[in-house]
Formats: sequence, C-alpha cells, structure tokens
Amino acid sequence: MKDNLELFLNKVFNVPLWTKLAVKSKMYDEMKEFSNCKTLSVAEQFVMYSPVLSFGGKQELDERKCGFDGNLYNFLKYCEQGLGFLAISVNTFLSLEEVAKCFIFCIEQNFIDKNIPNEILSMAEYISGKIRLGEYFVKAGFLTQEQSDSALCEQNKNSGNRFGEILLQLNCINKNDLKAVLTLKAEAQRRFVLDYGILPKSEISYPSEKSMQQDEILKLKEENQKLKQKLQKLRDVVNKVIR
Repeated sequence: MKDNLELFLNKVFNVPLWTKLAVKSKMYDEMKEFSNCKTLSVAEQFVMYSPVLSFGGKQELDERKCGFDGNLYNFLKYCEQGLGFLAISVNTFLSLEEVAKCFIFCIEQNFIDKNIPNEILSMAEYISGKIRLGEYFVKAGFLTQEQSDSALCEQNKNSGNRFGEILLQLNCINKNDLKAVLTLKAEAQRRFVLDYGILPKSEISYPSEKSMQQDEILKLKEENQKLKQKLQKLRDVVNKVIR
C-alpha cells in the first residue's frame, strides 16, 4: 500500500512557489506565538516517532490469534514497515488520538518494544487520555511532583479554576507550553483524510447477513439429509423384521 503521507507531501511540494510563500507566511503568523515552546519540540518528535514491534507483536500480526479490530492490525503492520505516528494516521485515516490509543494498548499487550523515550511515551499517554494534564507535565519533566501537588491543592480550594490556569497563576508553567499542549490534545481528535477514494480496506472481513443465512440453510439441508439416511436405515431394519 502506498504511503499516503508521502503522497500528501508530494502534492504540497509540487504547488507553485507563490503558493508555498503564502503558506509559509500564514504558518509563520500562526506559529510565532509558540516561539521558544518546548512542547512543540516534543510534539514534533512524537508525530515522527516509529514504534518497534516486539517478537510478540510480530507474531500476533502474522497469526492474529487474538482477533483484534482491523485497525489494530493496520497499526501493527505500519509499525513493522517503520512508519511514524503521523504517517500511520494519514494511511489509516485514524485520528492521532486513536493512533496513540493503539500504541498504548499495544504496549500493554507487549506488542511494542518497551525501549521508548520518556517524552514520546508521556505524550502518547496524554493524547490517548490515559493520563491528565498535570501527570503529563510531571512525566515530561515540565513540572516537579511537588509543584503539581501544590496546584492540585489550590484547585481543590478554588474549584472554579481550571488546573492549567492555576499552573499559570503559580508560575509553574510557560503560557505558550500550556496553550500548545491543550491545542495538541484537541487537534489530535481531528481526522486527516487526503482522498476518500483511497480509504484503506479493513484487515478483517466479516460475513454478510445474507451469506450467514445461506450458511444456515446449507447446514439445515445437510442435517435433513443425514436424518433421511437414518430413517431409511431404520425402515430397512423394520422391513427385515416383518419379513
């Protein structure tokens, strides 16, 4: 299967120069508020990260004994091919959040080599919803556990304030880093579909209702035939006794 991320990038790179300049100008305006933002550096590493399958992951991909959803096997297949999270997202039409959930699930099932950089793992856990904002900042090294606990205590006193707002009030976190993390979390739920004409096919085919009915009819016919044979044998035995 072709790499749809490469297809997308080729389309971008093949636009006229004046279009590239306009895109660059627009992107600069949108991204300059995140200047000197550590979070975006982590996010860049995350989207390009290529998970490595463990022996168990390769075995499950080959044998499919567990019977997981087709999306999970697509995820394992692209991991085996060395694709990064963004490329997997574009090729499978899953959101980045769904890709992160697949990643975390595969780690828990020992399908992924656990030699994973901390910043990648913590970002995946946060985007997938496994951990909350404060836990992410602590795991990623933006906050100490003491700072997170202090912010949590403050939030309990002022339940109307959000955790992120309290972190800013306590000067525990950079405003741009907070905004970037929250934006990344929200954007990770969006799907990127390059072309509906190249939607991936499910790795697992399920029988249609019609085919299931046909199978049931065939089974009934076979059972009926066996019953007829038994009745015929019984009739032959009775006839012999009468004679």
